[in-house]
Amino acid sequence: MSNVRDIRMVRRTGIFRWRVIWLFTALVLVLTLAGCAPAAAPAAVQLTPARPPANLPSPSPVLTQAPARSPTPTMTRTPKPTPTRWIYARMTATAEAVQAVPTPTPPAAISQARAMPAEKPQLSGRLVFQLSAGGPIYSINADGSGLTLLTAGMDPVWSPDGQLFAFTRWDGERPGVYVMRADGTGERLLFGTRQARTPAWTPDGQRLIFSRQHGGRDAQRVCIPGYRCFDIPADAYWRLAVVDAAGENFRDLPSDFHSFSPAAVPNGAWVIYAGDRGLKRVNLETGEHAGLTDELYVASPAISPDGRRLVYMVRLHDHWDLFLLDLETGQRTQLTRSSGLAPRAADHVSPAWSPDGRFIVFFSNRDGAWKLYIMKADGSGQRPFLEKELAGLTFTYQNARERMVHWGPGAP
Repeated sequence: MSNVRDIRMVRRTGIFRWRVIWLFTALVLVLTLAGCAPAAAPAAVQLTPARPPANLPSPSPVLTQAPARSPTPTMTRTPKPTPTRWIYARMTATAEAVQAVPTPTPPAAISQARAMPAEKPQLSGRLVFQLSAGGPIYSINADGSGLTLLTAGMDPVWSPDGQLFAFTRWDGERPGVYVMRADGTGERLLFGTRQARTPAWTPDGQRLIFSRQHGGRDAQRVCIPGYRCFDIPADAYWRLAVVDAAGENFRDLPSDFHSFSPAAVPNGAWVIYAGDRGLKRVNLETGEHAGLTDELYVASPAISPDGRRLVYMVRLHDHWDLFLLDLETGQRTQLTRSSGLAPRAADHVSPAWSPDGRFIVFFSNRDGAWKLYIMKADGSGQRPFLEKELAGLTFTYQNARERMVHWGPGAP
């Protein structure tokens, strides 16, 4: 009997265990299904613009429009470090957008502005310029009057007194260095040579320094035994020379293999030019020759009328910019820069000083086409120059270190 009871007890215990397991499983299943059910959607948040008190003035157009038109360069919105160039571009974009937003001007200020127009600097002298190397050469007064077609050639430059201008010509039967009166008459060949470039007058107007193609290295083929051969192209040399205003007393000057754009120092016998590496100088009287700067690619040095400063072109990666060199202290200052928003860096080339040394003119393609620009001697106030007067002319700079423009005193 005891065995039968034990068997019944075991059966009841097993049934009870299965019921407990079944109930536990059902409970887990119910809890799981309850957790997977979609939660109720939260109530929509309604944004209601706050109304300013009635006694406050309505917001100005600058405050209401500027933030919507341009991003604000704040560091809190940038999770990663931002390159310096991008920060500058964003700040420039914001500044330009803010300036573009119209700001109301009180009626009193409008009447005062009309009564007192902004003063324009009084510019004197006359400019001589070329449209392209070997193309038409024009002259124009600095005030925009008197545009005159003079001749054809390249690298025009005024004489110190403004009565003559010199230029070079390669085509035709008589290539060389030419001189002509300021009104475009009296053309004469000063010195005949096959290829001459960038003539420059001495301060007394008695001599002309220029660069000419003279000598060079023939093409060569160099072979390395067991490896390969290399072809070295021919290299034409460009040397400096000087001749007097009558076309006599010609002589070569000590200079680099590739010497361009000579410029005579107003208060001495020195000539500064762009050499093989950097700016160089040579003494017209003694022949002494020395380096002035150590830079890889430079071009078109122009000395200020007082002889203390020099503006010239420096090649920066893929474009030309203008730099100012203090000849007394050696300090160098960059005058031109491209905008951070520009798709590519612009070129700034062929600088020339105003007769009083206050301004510098140059050519640039910052707006796409080549145009004449002007700026103060410290690089400020850069703007197009004589834009309306020269609107019908098309300029071309061929990256051959050509002199596009020169600013002289004008004919007396």
